[in-house]
Amino acid sequence: MNLSSLKMNKKAAIEFSANVIVIIIISSVILALGLMLFFNMKGQAEKYTDTIEQQTQEQLQALMLNDNSRVAIYPNDLTIQAGKSQMTTVAVTNIVGNRQTFQTPTVDHWEVTYFATPESNPQTVTHANIPNPPNNPLQANFRNTFIVSETSGNSLLNYGYINPGEQEFKNVLVKIPKNWQKGQYVVNINVSNQTDPQSDGGNAPCRNRVGNEPPPRLRCPSYGFIKLYITVP
Repeated sequence: MNLSSLKMNKKAAIEFSANVIVIIIISSVILALGLMLFFNMKGQAEKYTDTIEQQTQEQLQALMLNDNSRVAIYPNDLTIQAGKSQMTTVAVTNIVGNRQTFQTPTVDHWEVTYFATPESNPQTVTHANIPNPPNNPLQANFRNTFIVSETSGNSLLNYGYINPGEQEFKNVLVKIPKNWQKGQYVVNINVSNQTDPQSDGGNAPCRNRVGNEPPPRLRCPSYGFIKLYITVP
């Protein structure tokens, strides 16, 4: 190998190293800009979500104040394409004189009625423990349809203890099964008082039915009843 070849190889190695360094610098700049854009969009999305939740809570508070309601849902009239989803919120106000706890039955036992048209006869939609049956529009896995953030895994709205005069809010993600037909679905949701003073002399809470277990000996009294109207276009 002559001297000229050594110089050319050395020059090529230097140019290659310089190109690698330039590529690394450009990649780092692009990555930094991408991260800045991501966190900026993430922050804006979180701020938007917080604003929506605040507006929803204000709407619920105004609704419950105007109607003197114990429980309320907002929005209570949703239009959702099959396979799509929307969020709604259920609020409970404790108007009892002491601290109380409230909850709904598990979503398996929520009552859903289907109307093909406003003039048609109602049809009952039943819960199925399997994934949504593709050929039966009057069945659905309610745990996949009404998604609640319940850490116990019981798929119910559990409000815990609420002090007198205070409110609690729980979100429900409504995800419409692809097999549901066009029409209106009415969801009936019962909120019960879990600390009824008449239950066991007031020393033990009553209990609602959970999952497939048999009905309990002492059922909790209803505290409020709400309806959610879902239109599938």
